[in-house]
Amino acid sequence: MGVYDECIKNKELAAKVMLPLIEFEFGLLGDDKPILVQSTGNFKQIEAIFNICKAHGWTTTRRMLFKGKNPYFRISMRGFREIYYIAGPFADPRKDRWAQLLLERAGKVGGYRVGEPSTEEKVLEVLRRNPNKRWRIEELCLELRLLPSTVRSALRTLKELNLVRRSRVGKSYFYSFNSLPLANPSRRPYRG
Repeated sequence: MGVYDECIKNKELAAKVMLPLIEFEFGLLGDDKPILVQSTGNFKQIEAIFNICKAHGWTTTRRMLFKGKNPYFRISMRGFREIYYIAGPFADPRKDRWAQLLLERAGKVGGYRVGEPSTEEKVLEVLRRNPNKRWRIEELCLELRLLPSTVRSALRTLKELNLVRRSRVGKSYFYSFNSLPLANPSRRPYRG
């Protein structure tokens, strides 16, 4: 019996195989859930990984999905929690901090609670406190303990209001406080 067959049958072994795969092959930083995207040339490998995850109920879908021709799948938060608690932590401290954030936020929606500052206000406060720093979304998420989808939405709103600047270096986007916002007549004034 090979490792593949053992992983299909043995959840603990599967988790110990999956953890380093998630750390090194999956999109993790900046995502709400671990995702694996491969080229069609790696179809057999991703299919094997998907089948192991599916056998233990760790996927978000019953079948692999495709982005164009590229196969991909996501690990469910329940699955990620199980894998992490069996085989964690990650070797890379940065990725481990991200894993802890995902696990902390699992099942929680957004970041707003009645009577507390909105996500936009929280993001803007962090940017104001650090006016010379350019922040990646991942850094803001870790600082605010919020998922990327929530922080991205707040940044879009703040950018539309000209309260935040976005700059690009290579493939990365950075956000900073815009201390001299230009008027934007298409939007109501922000009361932050």
